[in-house]
Amino acid sequence: MDDASRSYVYDLARKLGLSEFGAETAEWLLRPVEILLILAVAVVVTRIGSRVVRRSVQRLVARSTLRSGEATATNRADTLAGVAASLVRVAVWTIAVLLVIDKLGVNPGPLVAGASIVGVAVGFGAQSLV
Repeated sequence: MDDASRSYVYDLARKLGLSEFGAETAEWLLRPVEILLILAVAVVVTRIGSRVVRRSVQRLVARSTLRSGEATATNRADTLAGVAASLVRVAVWTIAVLLVIDKLGVNPGPLVAGASIVGVAVGFGAQSLV
């Protein structure tokens, strides 16, 4: 591996006096810890983000000029809150999966490009439904 692609863990291990083999081993052994940390942060951000988005949407609907006492307004608010919370979950877990893939040594660039092409195709296909 060249010096530009070394991680922080490798550099730290080398500064602590480990050999090149020892630094590479430390980097390899700490990779699962980094992945678990990414997943733990994703779980926390998903839970907090979903709650914040749900409360924000419900407060926004409560302050709106719509008739908030009607059942349809309440159902609409619940639906919008659920959709917004789902979007937060999808965004957080997409980023988390891409970070994990990057930690495993796979370049996520082609995956993102392929997913964006599929997204555009699905968008044009679903255009008539919307």
